[in-house]
Amino acid sequence: MKRLKLLPHWCQSAGWSVVGVGAGMLLWCFFLSRDSEVFFASTQWAFGKAFATIGFLTIAFSQELFEDERINSIRFGTLGVVAVIYAAMLVAYPVMDFLLFFFGGLSPMGVAEIQAMRGLLGGLPLYVILFKVTLWVKDKALRNAE
Repeated sequence: MKRLKLLPHWCQSAGWSVVGVGAGMLLWCFFLSRDSEVFFASTQWAFGKAFATIGFLTIAFSQELFEDERINSIRFGTLGVVAVIYAAMLVAYPVMDFLLFFFGGLSPMGVAEIQAMRGLLGGLPLYVILFKVTLWVKDKALRNAE
């Protein structure tokens, strides 16, 4: 079986650190700088999203401590599940925005804020979280079977 070219395992720690910095910037921007009319278009918001994306990319493409065929199958299975979920989100989000704007009475700025926060829950963070949870559950089941 052909092996994937992945980053070394130590890059996961660096990736989580970068995600933490990005999340801190985003939380500060979201909770403390609500004075601005377009807070999510600020430079700090853009840098926070960039840090989070780079961190999640580093985590997604780095090896586990013991990389084998089982982890590769979990990796590809998770990728398929996330593709289906993301396709459903691409269909559901515009419908939800339409309903919130026309029938929910939400302003265009409110819809834009919701869209900006939704961008953080895209395919990459969903993949990393789902992969880590699936790997943890399968490792726990394997340990209990022994």
